[in-house]
Amino acid sequence: MKLSVFKKANFTPKTKEDKIKLAYLCSKDNLPETTVVRTDEELIEAITTYSWSPFVFDGPRHEDFWVSCDFLVLDIDTGLSIAESEKRIQNLGLMAVCLPSPSFTQENQKHRLVFPLLHTIFNKADYFKTLEKMCEHFPERDPSCSDLARWYCMSNLSDGFFQEGELLKPTRAEIIPNKSTANLLKGELIQVDVTDGIRGLVRTLYGKDRERVPESVSFFLENAHTGIEGNWIMSLNAAVFSLALSGIEEDVIISVIESIAPNPLDSKDMYQIKKAVRDGKNSSENL
Repeated sequence: MKLSVFKKANFTPKTKEDKIKLAYLCSKDNLPETTVVRTDEELIEAITTYSWSPFVFDGPRHEDFWVSCDFLVLDIDTGLSIAESEKRIQNLGLMAVCLPSPSFTQENQKHRLVFPLLHTIFNKADYFKTLEKMCEHFPERDPSCSDLARWYCMSNLSDGFFQEGELLKPTRAEIIPNKSTANLLKGELIQVDVTDGIRGLVRTLYGKDRERVPESVSFFLENAHTGIEGNWIMSLNAAVFSLALSGIEEDVIISVIESIAPNPLDSKDMYQIKKAVRDGKNSSENL
């Protein structure tokens, strides 16, 4: 399982100045570090040592760079004590970590609940559907803490708890493709013959020879070396989406594109490739 940590933000805020400093340390000027947690102990160590986010980002902490999540977090500010949260979680039979918020008091027991997921969520719609489902059990949760760039201050486990149980199973959302994605999916139906000029590239991408490939892939492989004046990004997006939809890994796609692009790939190219890969994988999961 993965989450993001901000290793410079390794203190609990006690003053307004501390809060300002933490906000900066977790801003776009300080990229999050993806951390792999394999055990309960490693999870607890990460979220009690650094400021952190349950999400993985491909760049700054911003929803545009959101990649995935392995944890669902609910913030409880009012209406529920830690003991009451623990009882509900026991009744649900779920694994969870409860951390008191920095502003926790015995009179106002602000806390957050961290639920490890049964499998990684790569689809934003699935994330929000899973969140919605859990909020049926915890209507007291703070709705303002629902964005895809949320981060949390480190906190200690005193007054909190660790509950053993089943991993939370994500809830699948019913995906209605937007117009752009729908057109890309429709384009998958148009297959063309593989020419001798791109046969080796097709073999590298798909791991085997193919007689026919989606038209978007064929067009891009045939013409990428020209720069496809005025149509580079659109052609790149369509081809990468199709390749990801077929299950081809991002590093393989990038390697082939680098070999045929007329110029070195820049940050705009890389952002578009990674976005198209995510869109293709998400669409594949919902076919």
